[in-house]
Amino acid sequence: MANLFYCKYCGQHNFSPQGLTCGYCPKSPTKKHQIYAGGSKPEYICKFCGFKSRTILSLTSHHCRSPHKYHEPL
Repeated sequence: MANLFYCKYCGQHNFSPQGLTCGYCPKSPTKKHQIYAGGSKPEYICKFCGFKSRTILSLTSHHCRSPHKYHEPL
Protein backbone atom coordinates (compact mmCIF):
# COMPACT_ATOMS: atom_id res chain seq x y z
CA MET A 1 0.00 0.00 0.00
CA ALA A 2 1.43 3.39 -1.01
CA ASN A 3 1.83 6.20 1.49
CA LEU A 4 -0.46 9.16 0.97
CA PHE A 5 0.29 12.69 2.10
CA TYR A 6 -2.70 14.75 3.26
CA CYS A 7 -3.27 18.49 3.53
CA LYS A 8 -4.18 19.42 7.10
CA TYR A 9 -6.45 22.25 5.92
CA CYS A 10 -8.56 20.63 3.20
CA GLY A 11 -7.91 16.87 3.26
CA GLN A 12 -6.59 16.71 -0.32
CA HIS A 13 -4.07 13.91 -0.80
CA ASN A 14 -1.16 13.02 -3.07
CA PHE A 15 1.42 10.24 -3.35
CA SER A 16 4.33 12.67 -2.94
CA PRO A 17 4.87 15.60 -0.58
CA GLN A 18 6.07 17.76 -3.48
CA GLY A 19 2.96 16.96 -5.49
CA LEU A 20 0.79 18.02 -2.58
CA THR A 21 2.59 21.18 -1.47
CA CYS A 22 2.87 22.69 -4.94
CA GLY A 23 -0.93 22.87 -5.23
CA TYR A 24 -3.35 25.66 -4.29
CA CYS A 25 -5.39 25.23 -1.08
CA PRO A 26 -8.31 27.65 -0.59
CA LYS A 27 -8.55 26.85 3.15
CA SER A 28 -4.87 27.31 4.05
CA PRO A 29 -3.69 30.69 5.42
CA THR A 30 -0.75 30.52 2.97
CA LYS A 31 -3.00 29.29 0.10
CA LYS A 32 -0.69 26.27 -0.33
CA HIS A 33 -1.38 22.75 0.92
CA GLN A 34 0.34 21.97 4.25
CA ILE A 35 1.26 18.35 5.00
CA TYR A 36 -0.57 16.74 7.90
CA ALA A 37 2.11 15.08 10.03
CA GLY A 38 -0.20 13.06 12.28
CA GLY A 39 -0.31 9.91 10.17
CA SER A 40 -3.26 7.68 9.39
CA LYS A 41 -5.80 7.25 12.20
CA PRO A 42 -9.21 5.59 12.63
CA GLU A 43 -10.60 8.95 13.84
CA TYR A 44 -9.53 12.58 13.48
CA ILE A 45 -10.29 15.24 16.10
CA CYS A 46 -10.37 19.02 15.60
CA LYS A 47 -7.75 20.72 17.75
CA PHE A 48 -9.99 23.77 18.23
CA CYS A 49 -13.39 22.33 19.18
CA GLY A 50 -13.11 18.54 19.56
CA PHE A 51 -15.31 17.63 16.56
CA LYS A 52 -14.60 14.04 15.46
CA SER A 53 -14.59 12.52 11.97
CA ARG A 54 -13.43 9.31 10.29
CA THR A 55 -11.46 11.11 7.52
CA ILE A 56 -9.43 14.31 7.24
CA LEU A 57 -11.46 15.30 4.19
CA SER A 58 -14.71 15.03 6.13
CA LEU A 59 -13.26 16.83 9.15
CA THR A 60 -11.94 19.79 7.16
CA SER A 61 -15.10 20.23 5.11
CA HIS A 62 -17.11 21.53 8.10
CA HIS A 63 -16.96 25.01 9.65
CA CYS A 64 -15.42 25.64 13.05
CA ARG A 65 -14.42 28.50 15.35
CA SER A 66 -10.75 28.10 14.38
CA PRO A 67 -8.85 31.14 13.02
CA HIS A 68 -9.29 29.92 9.43
CA LYS A 69 -12.98 28.92 9.96
CA TYR A 70 -12.60 25.16 9.34
CA HIS A 71 -11.71 22.20 11.55
CA GLU A 72 -8.02 21.32 11.76
CA PRO A 73 -6.84 17.85 12.89
CA LEU A 74 -4.71 17.39 16.01
